[in-house]
Amino acid sequence: MAANENLKNFYILLLDLKEPKQIAYFTQHLKVSTKTIYNYLKELEYELRPFDLHVEKRRGEGYLLVGAEDERDVFRRYLEETYLTQDFTDFRRKELLENLLMKDETVSVRKLVEKYDVAKSSIVNDLEYVDKVLQKNELFLVRDKSGTYVSGKEQHIRSAKRNYVFEKFKEKLSAKESYDLKTCKAILANYVAKRYMEIAEEMITFVNDKLSCELMDDMYYYQIFIQFAIFLDRVEKEHLLIQTTYRPVVSELHRLKTYPVTLELAQWLKNTYGIALKDQDVRWLNARVSGVYHENDIHSVSRKAEEIRSQLSEFIETISAVVGENLNDDEELFKGLQQHVVPMMTRITNKIKITNPFLPQIKAQYPALFSVLVLAASTFENSLNIHLSDDEISFLLIHVQAAIERYNLSKKIAIVIHSSGANADLVEHRVKRNLPRFDVVETFNLDDLKLSYLDDFDFIISTVEIAYDKKPVILISPLVDEYDVHKINQICADTSKHKESVKNLLLETLDKETLLLKQDYEDKDTVLEKIHTIFMRNGYVSEGFLASMKERERMAPTEMGNGLAIPHGISKYVKKEKILVMTLKKPIVWDKEKVDIIICLAFNFADKERSRKLISNIYQFIKSKDTIHRVRECTTEKAFYEIVRSL
Repeated sequence: MAANENLKNFYILLLDLKEPKQIAYFTQHLKVSTKTIYNYLKELEYELRPFDLHVEKRRGEGYLLVGAEDERDVFRRYLEETYLTQDFTDFRRKELLENLLMKDETVSVRKLVEKYDVAKSSIVNDLEYVDKVLQKNELFLVRDKSGTYVSGKEQHIRSAKRNYVFEKFKEKLSAKESYDLKTCKAILANYVAKRYMEIAEEMITFVNDKLSCELMDDMYYYQIFIQFAIFLDRVEKEHLLIQTTYRPVVSELHRLKTYPVTLELAQWLKNTYGIALKDQDVRWLNARVSGVYHENDIHSVSRKAEEIRSQLSEFIETISAVVGENLNDDEELFKGLQQHVVPMMTRITNKIKITNPFLPQIKAQYPALFSVLVLAASTFENSLNIHLSDDEISFLLIHVQAAIERYNLSKKIAIVIHSSGANADLVEHRVKRNLPRFDVVETFNLDDLKLSYLDDFDFIISTVEIAYDKKPVILISPLVDEYDVHKINQICADTSKHKESVKNLLLETLDKETLLLKQDYEDKDTVLEKIHTIFMRNGYVSEGFLASMKERERMAPTEMGNGLAIPHGISKYVKKEKILVMTLKKPIVWDKEKVDIIICLAFNFADKERSRKLISNIYQFIKSKDTIHRVRECTTEKAFYEIVRSL
């Protein structure tokens, strides 16, 4: 029996137990040694970290998996959906990565062979795999007489550790569809001392008080909390940043309001906890603070204030034209985007990564809007010379989607939210959209809520469970998914709908050379090179367009789900706007997903109105799964054009 099968059966045995069992029980059932069972218990400890479950060793009785029944069900689903589809090799590699990166261990190939009971070549292959994973974070494995360990620049190690913890956090979100600081701490506690988490919370409070502002969103809080805790752990262990010549933009951070506050924070850490920071650590800390906090006054934080304001106006105008909603006068949208874009510029310029754990759900829930935002945001990229990651675009989408749903606003209800910022806005406005019979809606943050406030409302919608029984309470998820909307519509059936009507320019843009059906290519690079050849031959683009497409894919792959990819290059290389549509006989792996429909865009925004209409046409084209399915199946130009005409 394969090792992973034994491990699987061990987990299932424990899950099914109602009373403790001795080691002998498991050895008899699985036909393995006592040593193997003890190894399985250690491996189970690793798997249980994201869950509110633990294994109790009861003296004289044996072992029992302890935890609430619903949590056991969540863990069982997690095993069924993820772990049980992996082989034992995946498990080894996952554990190796954790030990090397997060626990700063030096490992021995010989001891690993003994531990996992596999061939030396398997362990060597595992280490090569881990090395490739680490290289994505600009880290690598080193092997000397002491063993094998992680090496690289300290700033890259800190970043990799933060990314690892946040990936674990996202796994928890996926399993439980909820998030809170308790969950975040439970994961982080495996890697840093409780003391550092406590200090990290105090650091956030300190900065909040000094700047007289708050982090824009709960997700920002979790990420800066993780960064602060890891930062403290590394500083106390004397893992120092290398003194470098800082880029001008980093020096520019000294003039931000956050810098003197960071200096005060550093002094407070020294006076209160005896943690002394080097100058380079103060700079590093300030870059992180300035990357997630916003100023109320855009003038005080950016020399490009006017340019950013202008680009925001154009961005909103483009989105309005695309979705058919007049968002240009939405002051809340402009302010929200402004407050997001300023620290976003700081993050991108200083290569500070921020993660949206709901990115997969957002892309799945709003695939068409996400796709057009990628295109519309290219105005930012071209004008400000930056590249936006999918995570950054997803945060922009939250603001835009909230504004779209705010556009159809009217109503009455109480909404209880355990969140703040744009996520709270999105919850509020999706709920409002689906409650047309109510004239007034008021939103409460759970932390500020007195239950008596709810007495004047007809019913309550909440993202968290609340102890209130005087009026009906509808529990929904923080993302307000389709099931939540259904529940809301059971109470109030009418919903406002909107239908766009924009002149279709796709027919004018496509021709025999730029409509390629049922092509036979094996990889992304070949597809991009073919597209570039066609564009160059017809004078649509200049040299450099292909390189800009590939760079875009490297920074943020353009796969959009549903088998669709929308590659595009920088506008300065576009001579004449053109769209190319390609379908494939067999899907290819684009980045992580399979793709068989490619819509390549060469836009220069010379005629802004025409560009906006084209993006709107693409929005109409891709937002319907039925349309995508019909395009996937069609084999003739005539059939394709009939599909386009029907939009």
